[in-house]
Amino acid sequence: MAKKGAPTGKVADFILTTILVLEVVYCLYAFFVTNIYDLYWFLAFCGLTVLAVKLTDIFCQTVMYNFVSGYLLANPPYSHPLSKQRAFKKFVGSAWQFVIHFSMTICEIYILSSEEWLQKPWSCFYDFLEFTPKQSLRLFFLLQCAIWICTGFSHRFNADAHMHKDYIPMYVHHLATIGLVAMAYTINASRIGIVVLIVHDASDIAIDLLKIFNYLRLEGKKGFFLVEIAYAATLALWAYFRLYYFPYKVIAQGTLGAVDMFGPYLLPEGVTPALSKALRDLEGPESVSARNTLVFSAFGTNILLILLFLLHIWWGALLLRILFRLMSNNSNSRSHDAGRQEYEGESDDEDNDTREKDKDNKEVKTSSSKSSEASLELRKTVKTQRSKKVD
Repeated sequence: MAKKGAPTGKVADFILTTILVLEVVYCLYAFFVTNIYDLYWFLAFCGLTVLAVKLTDIFCQTVMYNFVSGYLLANPPYSHPLSKQRAFKKFVGSAWQFVIHFSMTICEIYILSSEEWLQKPWSCFYDFLEFTPKQSLRLFFLLQCAIWICTGFSHRFNADAHMHKDYIPMYVHHLATIGLVAMAYTINASRIGIVVLIVHDASDIAIDLLKIFNYLRLEGKKGFFLVEIAYAATLALWAYFRLYYFPYKVIAQGTLGAVDMFGPYLLPEGVTPALSKALRDLEGPESVSARNTLVFSAFGTNILLILLFLLHIWWGALLLRILFRLMSNNSNSRSHDAGRQEYEGESDDEDNDTREKDKDNKEVKTSSSKSSEASLELRKTVKTQRSKKVD
């Protein structure tokens, strides 16, 4: 059976992987020249990330596969939903993403609880040149950088990820995130950086739960409508965080509003573009170089943020396509099948392949049985004819 889905472009894959390697080199260099201990922390966080991935895999194997899927959901209508190897691998990937997004959101809420950056994004640029991040904020960015670099390599070398319809957009998303985290660390823009991160991490929790429930086939009445509830939460959080707060608050009133070119048109009345003010206050022989660096970084940051917003629109359209498929004339369409057809691509065809193989095996057995019966009948006929001739 031929699998559906277009193959990933090798040229695009090579270009994106090259960018990933260059970003890793840049991060290592930035940590080394800024603070050698930050490099040590980064390497330690990379090791911690690998350990967390392994622990997540063990938990999924012992608890989710053996107990939840293999015992609690072993009988119809669930029929051990994680029994297929590919389905289980995808489940582990979604579980790991949930661990990342949930734990990082908790850290972000803790750091932001005593700050006004989330409510007033333009305040992230106050005293820009004099601001010194707390130890917890600096270490948090090193941890984020380690997580996203490991995630980027995992995405690149995960065979199942290549089969998803959003493999390239997701790869671009990972690279843009790594670039933004590294840039925020380098130019001391960690305040607006953590606002960007919590917008993404908080809204991704519902998506991770949606995938987890979907792989466990917890849909409809038999699954307490967990897939449908998670899908509704995903649409709501995506609309607010990704399609409203991110472009309007983070970009318009944050990074774009921080410069004179856009600030007067985007910021609330009486608020001054703080980054441009900081640039005007630069003095001394090194001011030209520092000004050029900040201007280039501000330009690059806005380009990457706008790129992320375009990806948000693309994924939002994907979510709506799933909704439209569910509301189509095919009343028998299940949410699991709708998600598979719009998102999973080839990566969810294993069940179909298995069913086709079982069907082919049954046909072969039936054909073989019929051939045996025909052969037996022929032998009986020949034997009868020989008996008649003898008589």
